[in-house]
Amino acid sequence: ELIPRAFTRSTYLSAYIDVTHGWLLVDTPNRKKAEEFVSFLRQTLGSLPVVPPKVQQNPANVMTQWLVKENECPADFELADACVLADQEGAVVNCKRQDLLAEEIHAHLEAGKVVTRLAFEWNERLALALDDELVIRRLQVLDLIQAQINDANAETPAQRFDADFAIMTVELSAFIKRLFEVFGGEDEAAYANMN
Repeated sequence: ELIPRAFTRSTYLSAYIDVTHGWLLVDTPNRKKAEEFVSFLRQTLGSLPVVPPKVQQNPANVMTQWLVKENECPADFELADACVLADQEGAVVNCKRQDLLAEEIHAHLEAGKVVTRLAFEWNERLALALDDELVIRRLQVLDLIQAQINDANAETPAQRFDADFAIMTVELSAFIKRLFEVFGGEDEAAYANMN
Protein backbone atom coordinates (compact mmCIF):
# COMPACT_ATOMS: atom_id res chain seq x y z
CA GLU A 1 0.00 0.00 0.00
CA LEU A 2 2.83 2.42 0.82
CA ILE A 3 5.17 1.33 -1.97
CA PRO A 4 3.66 3.66 -4.63
CA ARG A 5 4.21 6.62 -2.30
CA ALA A 6 7.61 5.54 -0.99
CA PHE A 7 9.61 6.84 -3.94
CA THR A 8 7.80 10.02 -4.86
CA ARG A 9 10.03 12.67 -6.34
CA SER A 10 9.25 16.32 -6.15
CA THR A 11 10.81 18.84 -8.48
CA TYR A 12 11.10 22.58 -8.28
CA LEU A 13 10.57 24.70 -11.35
CA SER A 14 10.68 28.49 -11.44
CA ALA A 15 8.57 30.64 -13.73
CA TYR A 16 7.16 34.12 -13.89
CA ILE A 17 4.53 35.97 -15.84
CA ASP A 18 5.59 39.24 -17.42
CA VAL A 19 2.21 40.98 -17.41
CA THR A 20 3.57 44.03 -19.22
CA HIS A 21 4.49 42.03 -22.33
CA GLY A 22 2.15 39.06 -21.87
CA TRP A 23 4.95 36.50 -21.58
CA LEU A 24 5.23 33.38 -19.45
CA LEU A 25 8.85 32.42 -18.82
CA VAL A 26 9.57 28.94 -17.47
CA ASP A 27 13.04 28.13 -16.17
CA THR A 28 13.70 24.95 -18.14
CA PRO A 29 15.06 24.19 -21.61
CA ASN A 30 13.05 20.94 -21.57
CA ARG A 31 9.89 21.38 -23.67
CA LYS A 32 8.08 18.51 -21.93
CA LYS A 33 8.68 19.97 -18.47
CA ALA A 34 7.58 23.41 -19.65
CA GLU A 35 4.38 21.94 -21.12
CA GLU A 36 3.69 20.03 -17.88
CA PHE A 37 4.13 23.26 -15.93
CA VAL A 38 1.80 25.19 -18.24
CA SER A 39 -0.76 22.36 -18.07
CA PHE A 40 -0.65 22.41 -14.26
CA LEU A 41 -1.01 26.19 -14.28
CA ARG A 42 -4.00 25.92 -16.63
CA GLN A 43 -5.66 23.39 -14.32
CA THR A 44 -5.03 25.68 -11.36
CA LEU A 45 -6.30 28.85 -13.04
CA GLY A 46 -9.04 27.27 -15.16
CA SER A 47 -7.73 28.82 -18.38
CA LEU A 48 -4.40 30.09 -19.66
CA PRO A 49 -3.97 30.80 -23.37
CA VAL A 50 -0.22 30.25 -23.87
CA VAL A 51 1.61 29.53 -27.13
CA PRO A 52 5.33 29.27 -27.94
CA PRO A 53 6.86 32.47 -29.32
CA LYS A 54 6.67 33.00 -33.07
CA VAL A 55 8.81 35.53 -34.94
CA GLN A 56 8.77 36.95 -38.47
CA GLN A 57 12.21 35.65 -39.48
CA ASN A 58 13.44 32.09 -39.07
CA PRO A 59 15.91 32.14 -36.12
CA ALA A 60 18.07 29.39 -37.68
CA ASN A 61 18.49 31.40 -40.89
CA VAL A 62 19.22 34.65 -39.06
CA MET A 63 21.80 33.06 -36.73
CA THR A 64 23.39 31.29 -39.70
CA GLN A 65 23.84 34.66 -41.41
CA TRP A 66 25.60 35.94 -38.30
CA LEU A 67 28.28 33.30 -38.90
CA VAL A 68 28.34 33.63 -42.70
CA LYS A 69 28.89 37.39 -42.65
CA GLU A 70 30.75 38.77 -39.64
CA ASN A 71 29.07 42.19 -39.83
CA GLU A 72 25.55 40.66 -39.87
CA CYS A 73 25.59 40.02 -36.12
CA PRO A 74 23.95 42.93 -34.25
CA ALA A 75 26.39 45.13 -32.33
CA ASP A 76 24.89 44.21 -28.95
CA PHE A 77 25.30 40.46 -29.65
CA GLU A 78 28.83 39.12 -29.30
CA LEU A 79 29.46 35.61 -30.61
CA ALA A 80 30.86 33.19 -28.05
CA ASP A 81 32.67 29.94 -28.84
CA ALA A 82 29.95 27.30 -29.24
CA CYS A 83 27.24 26.37 -31.71
CA VAL A 84 25.33 23.42 -33.11
CA LEU A 85 25.00 23.07 -36.86
CA ALA A 86 22.61 20.69 -38.61
CA ASP A 87 21.39 19.85 -42.08
CA GLN A 88 18.12 18.47 -43.41
CA GLU A 89 19.44 14.89 -43.49
CA GLY A 90 20.01 14.96 -39.73
CA ALA A 91 23.78 15.40 -39.69
CA VAL A 92 24.81 17.44 -36.64
CA VAL A 93 28.05 19.21 -35.79
CA ASN A 94 28.48 20.29 -32.17
CA CYS A 95 31.20 22.94 -31.86
CA LYS A 96 32.66 23.93 -28.48
CA ARG A 97 35.61 26.21 -27.72
CA GLN A 98 35.75 27.08 -31.41
CA ASP A 99 36.19 30.32 -33.32
CA LEU A 100 32.76 30.51 -34.95
CA LEU A 101 34.05 32.61 -37.83
CA ALA A 102 36.78 30.09 -38.74
CA GLU A 103 37.02 28.38 -42.12
CA GLU A 104 35.96 25.02 -40.62
CA ILE A 105 32.60 26.50 -39.61
CA HIS A 106 32.20 28.22 -42.99
CA ALA A 107 32.82 24.89 -44.75
CA HIS A 108 29.92 23.32 -42.83
CA LEU A 109 27.68 26.29 -43.63
CA GLU A 110 28.60 26.16 -47.32
CA ALA A 111 27.73 22.43 -47.26
CA GLY A 112 24.16 23.35 -46.30
CA LYS A 113 24.18 23.21 -42.53
CA VAL A 114 22.35 25.88 -40.51
CA VAL A 115 22.77 27.07 -36.95
CA THR A 116 20.34 25.34 -34.60
CA ARG A 117 21.97 26.64 -31.40
CA LEU A 118 24.32 29.54 -30.88
CA ALA A 119 26.18 30.81 -27.82
CA PHE A 120 26.65 34.55 -27.43
CA GLU A 121 26.77 37.43 -24.99
CA TRP A 122 24.21 40.19 -25.06
CA ASN A 123 25.08 43.78 -24.27
CA GLU A 124 27.82 42.72 -21.81
CA ARG A 125 25.01 41.69 -19.45
CA LEU A 126 23.96 38.11 -20.23
CA ALA A 127 25.68 35.03 -21.65
CA LEU A 128 23.54 32.27 -23.11
CA ALA A 129 22.91 29.78 -25.86
CA LEU A 130 19.82 30.27 -28.01
CA ASP A 131 18.28 27.56 -30.14
CA ASP A 132 16.21 27.80 -33.31
CA GLU A 133 12.97 27.50 -31.30
CA LEU A 134 13.96 30.53 -29.17
CA VAL A 135 14.75 28.37 -26.14
CA ILE A 136 17.35 30.05 -23.92
CA ARG A 137 19.93 27.67 -22.44
CA ARG A 138 22.88 28.10 -20.07
CA LEU A 139 21.84 31.60 -19.04
CA GLN A 140 24.47 33.42 -16.98
CA VAL A 141 24.70 36.95 -15.71
CA LEU A 142 27.89 38.79 -16.57
CA ASP A 143 29.95 41.07 -14.34
CA LEU A 144 27.83 44.17 -14.91
CA ILE A 145 24.67 42.47 -13.62
CA GLN A 146 26.53 40.44 -11.01
CA ALA A 147 27.77 43.71 -9.50
CA GLN A 148 24.16 44.95 -9.23
CA ILE A 149 23.15 41.69 -7.57
CA ASN A 150 26.07 41.88 -5.14
CA ASP A 151 25.27 45.53 -4.32
CA ALA A 152 21.67 44.71 -3.37
CA ASN A 153 21.27 45.12 0.37
CA ALA A 154 19.67 41.81 1.25
CA GLU A 155 19.88 40.56 4.80
CA THR A 156 17.72 37.45 4.56
CA PRO A 157 17.45 34.73 1.90
CA ALA A 158 13.94 36.00 1.04
CA GLN A 159 15.26 39.54 0.51
CA ARG A 160 18.13 38.15 -1.59
CA PHE A 161 15.64 36.21 -3.74
CA ASP A 162 13.47 39.31 -4.20
CA ALA A 163 16.47 41.43 -5.22
CA ASP A 164 17.84 38.79 -7.60
CA PHE A 165 14.39 38.24 -9.10
CA ALA A 166 13.78 41.95 -9.66
CA ILE A 167 17.15 42.44 -11.37
CA MET A 168 16.82 39.32 -13.54
CA THR A 169 13.27 40.06 -14.69
CA VAL A 170 14.31 43.54 -15.83
CA GLU A 171 17.28 42.11 -17.75
CA LEU A 172 15.33 39.23 -19.28
CA SER A 173 12.50 41.52 -20.31
CA ALA A 174 14.90 43.86 -22.12
CA PHE A 175 16.73 40.93 -23.71
CA ILE A 176 13.60 39.15 -24.95
CA LYS A 177 12.21 42.38 -26.37
CA ARG A 178 15.50 42.88 -28.23
CA LEU A 179 15.47 39.25 -29.38
CA PHE A 180 12.07 39.71 -30.98
CA GLU A 181 13.37 42.84 -32.75
CA VAL A 182 16.40 40.97 -34.10
CA PHE A 183 14.14 38.27 -35.58
CA GLY A 184 11.77 40.74 -37.24
CA GLY A 185 9.21 41.07 -34.46
CA GLU A 186 6.50 38.74 -33.25
CA ASP A 187 4.50 36.98 -35.96
CA GLU A 188 0.96 37.97 -35.03
CA ALA A 189 -0.45 36.08 -38.05
CA ALA A 190 1.07 32.82 -36.75
CA TYR A 191 -0.61 33.40 -33.39
CA ALA A 192 -3.96 34.00 -35.10
CA ASN A 193 -3.61 30.73 -37.06
CA MET A 194 -2.98 28.81 -33.82
CA ASN A 195 -6.38 29.77 -32.35
